[in-house]
Amino acid sequence: PRGQRRVRVCVQSACTGRLLRAGLDPYTHGVAWLPGWFQLGVDPAWADTPTPYGPLFLAVQSAVVGVTGDAPWWSMVLFRLLCLLATGLMLMAIRELAAMHGIEPQAAVWLAALNPVTLMHLVLAAHNDALMIAAMCWAFVFSLRGQKPAAVLAIAAAIAIKPIAVVALPFVVLGWLPRSSTLLRRILSLLAATVGSAILIFAGGKLLGVGLGWISALTTPGAVRTLL
Repeated sequence: PRGQRRVRVCVQSACTGRLLRAGLDPYTHGVAWLPGWFQLGVDPAWADTPTPYGPLFLAVQSAVVGVTGDAPWWSMVLFRLLCLLATGLMLMAIRELAAMHGIEPQAAVWLAALNPVTLMHLVLAAHNDALMIAAMCWAFVFSLRGQKPAAVLAIAAAIAIKPIAVVALPFVVLGWLPRSSTLLRRILSLLAATVGSAILIFAGGKLLGVGLGWISALTTPGAVRTLL
């Protein structure tokens, strides 16, 4: 049933997109509010839980449903294609980062591509971690190139996909600062990047009509007890 679980993950994401398109807030409503959610294959354990993902991934989920409608199989196919694309972008960023640090780029790419987590979680499971990690990796590339606006935009996108990406924000900021930077400059740069990211994420949430509801939904992963 690993294959069945992968289908259920994609169906869960599609149903979250259906919630948004139906005018319901996925941060306050579970997929059980939709008619036919069980027949579509959603795991009942997650039927009443709000989504823990950021507003950018909600927009992706809504777009997928807009293309595939209520067809869970095609939703799975499209989600997997998106994750494959994101994995490719991640590997491109890793190649850049390796070259910047004097590491053999081909070796770095193959280590990342053949990593069991990459193969089983990002590719086979078609998980949105692929989108988040790709955005995080490019945030570091832009940061080391000194492209500050692009770096902030990329890390804000990662956070807006999965809020846990916020742990990378301070390191992205440190990437564009000279090693001789004072503590005050580092703090001010971090504050500026944090404010910029927050504005971008808040604006995205407002456009979707969900505001900052993702903050209250951060406890969702711990709401259902599983073997993991």
